[in-house]
Amino acid sequence: MVEQLLNNHSLGRFNENLSNNLSLLMKENNVSESDLARALGLPYNTIHRLASGHTTDPRISTLKSIAAYFNVSLDTLLNPIESVTNPLKTNSNPKAVPIISWEQISNNEFLSSIDHQNWVNWLPIPLVSIDNLSLNAYALESRPSMYPRFPTGTFFVIDPECKPIDGDLILIKIKKDGAVSLRELMIDPPIMKLLPIIQNSDSLNFVESEHEIIGVVILSMHYLRRG
Repeated sequence: MVEQLLNNHSLGRFNENLSNNLSLLMKENNVSESDLARALGLPYNTIHRLASGHTTDPRISTLKSIAAYFNVSLDTLLNPIESVTNPLKTNSNPKAVPIISWEQISNNEFLSSIDHQNWVNWLPIPLVSIDNLSLNAYALESRPSMYPRFPTGTFFVIDPECKPIDGDLILIKIKKDGAVSLRELMIDPPIMKLLPIIQNSDSLNFVESEHEIIGVVILSMHYLRRG
């Protein structure tokens, strides 16, 4: 794709198209260069060079990540915009959520004190994936024991403010020892069952004095490789 475009246009024109389109995307969605770099896990200088038109050999993986983040095609990102209606304009704000560990999730005080300004690990979410995501949402990476239902590299986007319904995947905390488990919720009034996603695990009956629902999985995303 990049090579083909470079064959059709000079390097200067290619960089100009990319710079103009990326700058427009960030402006339309109120995203700064540092915001985008943080969300995609890229160095700030990489985004700055792309936005300023000073890169000579952009990685296709980087361009694909940017296009996916803003929910536009790679063609739209790289080609000049000729239509009167701006195809880069989107209807919702970009989102990224902090990635936390399974050890951290069991600590209520930790969850309420996440410093979003200085947090390092973020998971970008495509623009059209979720509406009304709360500011307290976060991401967890799947455990090896969750395979094969959830392959290695699966991330769960979890919203602690979402009300669970029948069939949801939910995070359950065992009040006795603080252990956290991912379960599928089955509601058959008056019984609420917590079905296992790990093979050979037992189902549980939800008991309010013993269990606490601490979040609902609203999106799962699979990455073959992150870096």
